[in-house]
Amino acid sequence: MNKTDFQTLVHLGELAKEIRNKILKITTPGRKISVLCDIAHKLIYESGEKIVPAFPLNVSVNEIAAHDTAAINDSRVIPSQGVVKIDIGISRDGLIIDTARTKVLGKKHEYQKLRRAAEDALNAAIEVVKPGVKIGEVAKTIQNRIESYGFRPVENLSGHLIEPYILHAGVSFPNVSKPLWHLHLRKKIQKGWVIALEPFATMGKTGAVQDYQKPQIFSFQKKITFKTSLGKRLYAIYRTLPFSARMAAQNLKLGSNGYKKVTKTVLIEGGNQYHPLIDHNRKMVSQSEDTIIVTSNGAKILT
Repeated sequence: MNKTDFQTLVHLGELAKEIRNKILKITTPGRKISVLCDIAHKLIYESGEKIVPAFPLNVSVNEIAAHDTAAINDSRVIPSQGVVKIDIGISRDGLIIDTARTKVLGKKHEYQKLRRAAEDALNAAIEVVKPGVKIGEVAKTIQNRIESYGFRPVENLSGHLIEPYILHAGVSFPNVSKPLWHLHLRKKIQKGWVIALEPFATMGKTGAVQDYQKPQIFSFQKKITFKTSLGKRLYAIYRTLPFSARMAAQNLKLGSNGYKKVTKTVLIEGGNQYHPLIDHNRKMVSQSEDTIIVTSNGAKILT
């Protein structure tokens, strides 16, 4: 990694942390999820030249673990009690920062314990990271720490390597050291890697999530030719970065039928769709995530 990219990532990390904390502060009972998304995206766009959302603000409530965001005409509000995961990403010239925290609403001690389990697992995992360490050691640390709190790590969610314009760049950092992840667990961490570590802890017995309801987030593969004019217009704005149907409808003035137009276009263009992910047992889930850069003797936390 060259010095300019390193400095850009450090700056983006500081901005992402600041915006994340502002959104957490205003994540209060009765607040519309759509308003949180609008405020977060506005703060990102106003934070500097060429700085854009790396993906839609994720606001995942209670048993929804990840990949939930405001839909077109979304009327949902933050509940009076529960756990809310705020996951934010920002990008400049393809460089990406990804960070998340969980906010507890109400006074249930068990929810605070669940939040701490994910945060503690994240901090412990970062301490393990350095060149040459197998990913399996990081996964084992996350699993052991979450289980020490009496919860289950979410087995089918993971942290991920980040590369320019690619949020999930092919190398995963699982929350468990189990055979289903064997191809990743044996890989060794390399100096210069940009990694988003994100432990998820659940009160559910299964320790897994599944697709839930309609997808609201989409992305394209790297493309040169397009079959539709809308696909070309969407790619010009978002390239390979994820976007929501609501963001696309707002930016391109797609009208009330925007969701159908976006989903049809993504299907025709061979893009990706991401459903909200819900705990198998419909139990509470917490998340904590930081982006780090692997240095010669450890990791630099960017967020």
